[in-house]
Amino acid sequence: MFMRGVILCILMVMAPFASAISLPPEIVEEHDEAKWSEVVIISHSKVWDLAMWDDVKNAGAYPLRALNSYELLVWQKSDLNLNSLFSVVQSKDAEWNSELQFGHGDYEEIKILFEPRLPQKAYSQIQNDLILIGVDASGLSSLQYSVMPQKITVNLPDLIHFDTISKIPGILWVEPVLSTEGRNLVASAYLSDGDAETQPHWDFGLNGEGVILGIADSGIDVDHSCFRNGTDSIGEIGSNHRKVLVSNISLDDGDNPGEMDYRHGTHVAGSLVCHDVYNFLNDEKPLNGTTMSYGAQLVFQDIVSSEGWIPPENITELLLENSLAGGVIHSNSWGDDTTAYTDRTADFDLWAIEVPWSLSFIAPGNTGGQLLEPSNGRNVVAVGASTKSATPEIWQSSSVGPTELGTFGIFAVAPGVSINSAKADGFDDSMNNALRSSSGTSMATPIAASFGGIVQQMVEQGWILGSNEATAEYNLSDIKPSWSTMSNETISLGHGFTPSGVLLKSLLVLATKDIVENEQYFLRNNDSGWGVLDLSKLIDFEDLESSLGEENLTPTTNIWIHDSFRNSFDVAEWLMQRFNSSNTSNIEDSVWNGVGAEGPFLQSGESWTKRLVPNQHEDLEIVMSFPAKPEPFIVDDLRLVVTLSNGHVAIGEVYDPDGYSSLFSNASFNITQHLKSNETSVAVKISMLDLEDVEWVDVEIHANYISPGNSPGSVGVDGDRTGFALAAKGVIRDSINWEDSDGDGLPNAVDLCPNQNPQSYDSNVDGCPDDGDDDGIIDQYDLCPNTNSQGFDNDLDGCVDDSDNDGVGDDRDLCVTEIIAINYPVDAQGCRPIDSPIMITETEIIGLENNVWSSALEVRWGINDADFDPYLTGSRIMVNQSDNNSFFPIATCTAEDVKIIDSIHYCIWNAVEDLPIFDVAGYGMHVQFFAQSLNASPEGDNEIIYLDSELYFSANRGISTDIVQDRDGPGSASIIRSMGWGIITIFSIAIICRKLWSVIQEDGAKIEDKQFFTKSPFADVENE
Repeated sequence: MFMRGVILCILMVMAPFASAISLPPEIVEEHDEAKWSEVVIISHSKVWDLAMWDDVKNAGAYPLRALNSYELLVWQKSDLNLNSLFSVVQSKDAEWNSELQFGHGDYEEIKILFEPRLPQKAYSQIQNDLILIGVDASGLSSLQYSVMPQKITVNLPDLIHFDTISKIPGILWVEPVLSTEGRNLVASAYLSDGDAETQPHWDFGLNGEGVILGIADSGIDVDHSCFRNGTDSIGEIGSNHRKVLVSNISLDDGDNPGEMDYRHGTHVAGSLVCHDVYNFLNDEKPLNGTTMSYGAQLVFQDIVSSEGWIPPENITELLLENSLAGGVIHSNSWGDDTTAYTDRTADFDLWAIEVPWSLSFIAPGNTGGQLLEPSNGRNVVAVGASTKSATPEIWQSSSVGPTELGTFGIFAVAPGVSINSAKADGFDDSMNNALRSSSGTSMATPIAASFGGIVQQMVEQGWILGSNEATAEYNLSDIKPSWSTMSNETISLGHGFTPSGVLLKSLLVLATKDIVENEQYFLRNNDSGWGVLDLSKLIDFEDLESSLGEENLTPTTNIWIHDSFRNSFDVAEWLMQRFNSSNTSNIEDSVWNGVGAEGPFLQSGESWTKRLVPNQHEDLEIVMSFPAKPEPFIVDDLRLVVTLSNGHVAIGEVYDPDGYSSLFSNASFNITQHLKSNETSVAVKISMLDLEDVEWVDVEIHANYISPGNSPGSVGVDGDRTGFALAAKGVIRDSINWEDSDGDGLPNAVDLCPNQNPQSYDSNVDGCPDDGDDDGIIDQYDLCPNTNSQGFDNDLDGCVDDSDNDGVGDDRDLCVTEIIAINYPVDAQGCRPIDSPIMITETEIIGLENNVWSSALEVRWGINDADFDPYLTGSRIMVNQSDNNSFFPIATCTAEDVKIIDSIHYCIWNAVEDLPIFDVAGYGMHVQFFAQSLNASPEGDNEIIYLDSELYFSANRGISTDIVQDRDGPGSASIIRSMGWGIITIFSIAIICRKLWSVIQEDGAKIEDKQFFTKSPFADVENE
């Protein structure tokens, strides 16, 4: 009991330190019947970020999705323990996603979608709830966790109210299962330059060659002259077929009479890629019926059978097939008769964000009212229909925006009235050539998609570039068709790349013409979106033709692009790797972090900036597009901000009544004061009148809020990063004056070193790396940034060299220090003091009588060392050889034998004791003094010096022979005694040498010739 009390006290003390979201402080006993529910957690202090998202998970709940930057929908079992910075409210009921009344209308089934990211165990609870109200939801409990909403299709029960379904936790929305319906060479001419009779892009070889366009529809009459290989043969479908790369007839076998929307598929396929076989074989200019991208290949998917329209439940199957075949653009002129955002719409949006190199063109319908699904997607191009005219108008039956999310819906319009295209005849081998006319957004959509194919070709072949990209020269004879009359001049094109869907969207915005009446101002609107597609708005072919022959001629010099998704890999291989790395067939379950693409991919709070230069000859238009997560996820808040050098600022989607962007003062501009737009393509348009004296504009992409997910760092539905694409018109594409070529934050115009990034070594902000000490080595690499090392820096490290490593730089070092000794440092000039040589002075020799040594002999000498080094000294008596040119010692005085009185050294020998045993009578003798300095410095002079006395003398004898004779017999022992004395002498000398060696070792002196010394006096303190 005592321990329980202690533990309880500890828990009470620790409770205030819990995180913002934590488990309840008290232990609650769980029961199986406890139910999970949905709640919304509201943050009152800051936006929901990854750390807060993880707090929810750590507390045992499941974050489902951000409703906005401050509200998070959560699946929880019991109330979360929150601090005062958070509050909880009940989530809203599920929605009925249709304009039809629930239970009333021509449908028998409903589709129920569930919240994304529900844990697997949640589906058992939902299944029980549905069964209790009479909905057969068997099998629901087997669903797995999914980033995207899971769904089931069930029969609509009788006498059931929607409220009973909508209140079940975990249900997102319910929609009716409706019947899918189809939506119904002058058009290509109008889209080219507004002239009904010319297609100048064809003359330059811009005809969709190398591009693959996909379409799903009611079937295709492959033997039609628009598609077949020869005059009387279809040819083998595949990569070698001139037109049809893929024909998926897994659901049906062609465009057959009696089937719903018979001839619809052949007509729209013709509008997409038709190239008359006779024109093809005769190598002549295409005639009526030929579309803009007549050189493109086709991926066709038949989704109509005798049972009607039967598109796959998962639309990504169609888009996957197109992507694996190399297609980016996919055209769809069909959908359900509902304005609601459906599960199918979400599939189109999902594919666009998970596979950025894709773009779906979708017909919005011919109701004259609100556009129909799936054209209401966030990432698709909804194409309205216009009349065929140099001054087009919106076709009265074309469906319009806005979407139920409040966005414009219609992206652009294209001719959709009386479109002449391929006519199916219901026979597989008739080789028919007939055309028929039809009107509707079904016709406008493939025409717009074919237009997009030209734009894609221009990016892939390097007609449209970023700043200062490398180019190569091509002769037009290798590019243009043989029937073209264009002169065979050279043109410079870039390397090109596969554009992302969002880059194509940004370029399509630039390639539009305003639809206005009575010279009214044009603003993006719900009816025509950005306007009618017009290729001449993207490239002036007349001007390009007149410029042929100029050196280094490149097209579109007034257009600049950037694509975060510009990649260096094969998209089909990348797709297969993602699917192969996932345990499911859902691409969103295998995340991608942007590796292999150019980037950037921004998180909340991050931004990216590019400086551009207006060309002053036209309006400046800048378009930013990005992929959005599908519903029910929120659209990320990505902002386009353009700052002018004169201090004005414009923001995407904020316009004045004249159609141009509103300009704000940079000093007072606050991005948070402008409401978020749910549009995924936004633009800034500035009149050239407002660009006078504007030297540059800074284009900034600001990630105001990117919602978190369970895969941080990734790009896609479950990630917290996003990419984007930019296209600008009215700029000097290859200007370098106001670019920042070296990335140091200074434009080239004011950067004294425009090709060198000084990083953090530019205190004077001139763009060049600092060299604070003016030694020629910049501070970034200068190890001695405050020392001028010029003339003394052979290794170029910015420091003065120290060649002898004595600690004194070569600029001050007057001496070469060969030996480095810590105990004997050099002075400030790199030198050690020169060792004063030791000197010997003879004082006197006492004890000679008439220059004969017969008794005691005393010698005296002095030692002089100017720097008072310790030393060893001694003296010895030398016997001269007969020629007086050589001598050897017979008596030595060293170490303790040397006496010192008043700095005078004394040695005394006694003739009787110290003369050798052999007779030296008659030999000359002299005294030799010797000394050695013990200076231990590497500069010390430790050589032994000698001083020979000039006084020569002699001795009367050696040892008397009488003394060494054996008294028992005359001369009997003289040899034995001599040998004995010799041995004794040798032994004595050995003892003396051994003692000398040990003393020298103890003194630490390094003396090469030590045979004379044992120990000698030395000074107490050594001085150099």
